[in-house]
Amino acid sequence: MRLAKQMATMVMVAFTLTATVAEARDAVLIDHESIVVSGAKSAAAVKRAILLAAATREWKTISETADTVRMQYDARGKHLVVIDVRYDAKSYGIKYVSSLNLRYQERDGGRFIHRNYNRWVDNLIRAISLELAKSS
Repeated sequence: MRLAKQMATMVMVAFTLTATVAEARDAVLIDHESIVVSGAKSAAAVKRAILLAAATREWKTISETADTVRMQYDARGKHLVVIDVRYDAKSYGIKYVSSLNLRYQERDGGRFIHRNYNRWVDNLIRAISLELAKSS
C-alpha cells in the first residue's frame, strides 16, 4: 500500500513538471492589428512587399482576396501555422487563423501558443519592413 502511494505521488509530480515545462514554452498570442506603412505606397506595393518578404522567410501563400493574403508556415514538418495578412496603402495587419502542434489554447481570458509563433511573425514583420524600405 505504501509503495502504491509513493508511485501515485511520483506520477503526479512528473505530470505537474511536464505541464509546467510545456506552459513555460507558451506565450500570449499577439495579433498585429495595424502596422503603419511609412511613405506613400499603393495597396499593390504593400501586397508586393508582403509576398516578397514572406517568400524570404519561407511563408507560403495559400489564398488571396482583394485585401488579404492567407499564408502558412511549416516548421520542419512538425509545426504548421496559418495567418491572414490584411493590407491597404497605409497599413497591414497580421492575424492568427489556425495551427497544428503549437499548443494553441484559450485560457484565463487570453490566447496562448508556443512562443516560436510570435518569433516567426516578428521575423515576417521585419522582412516586410525591409521590402517596403527597398521600394521607397
